[in-house]
Amino acid sequence: MLKPDPLAKKLKTGDLVFFSGKGLSSDIIRYGTFSKWSHVGMVLELEAYDFVTLWEAVPNSKDTCLYSQQASNGVQVVPLHQRVKQHLGSISIRQLLGGTLSDVHLSKLMQLLEQLKLRHYEQDFWELARAGWEGPFGENQENLDSLFCSELVAAAYQHIGLLDKQKPSNEYTPANLSEKQLTHLNDGFYLSPEIDLFSN
Repeated sequence: MLKPDPLAKKLKTGDLVFFSGKGLSSDIIRYGTFSKWSHVGMVLELEAYDFVTLWEAVPNSKDTCLYSQQASNGVQVVPLHQRVKQHLGSISIRQLLGGTLSDVHLSKLMQLLEQLKLRHYEQDFWELARAGWEGPFGENQENLDSLFCSELVAAAYQHIGLLDKQKPSNEYTPANLSEKQLTHLNDGFYLSPEIDLFSN
């Protein structure tokens, strides 16, 4: 069930929001990565708004991005409460703990937000497939010309130094960012266990 607003009010820049969607594409991601989650985005607090937003990469969105003020088939910033209302599956959050993001961290995030605005959703099926494949020939080369959801989140964390860059951002799936797999961040930061925001 949907938790009341007090939890949403505690969310801050850097927290992660996980979605378990319904439909063929979501099923492929979940079963292909042995995970409950098919989508992930990152919370952003923007000075222009008195509510938290979600920074994500999605295909075929009809929403207007709050940052670019344009509809985007890919990277977008939308009100988190709106995204939650639209979603039909389960939602959980992982809060960024262990410290407070500095002005330098936040400035770097805003630079990346500007750099990636209006970037399209990843259309290369094999890049998406290789992200979830750990066997031979499964390694990607980083390319931010177009992005999928977990690639965007990993790129953001790498850009501010929370994740090492040895693993390309497009090698991350939602499962790789979940509590079962991502247990360590740099500089004393860590992510909380998953907290149910909405269960279905």
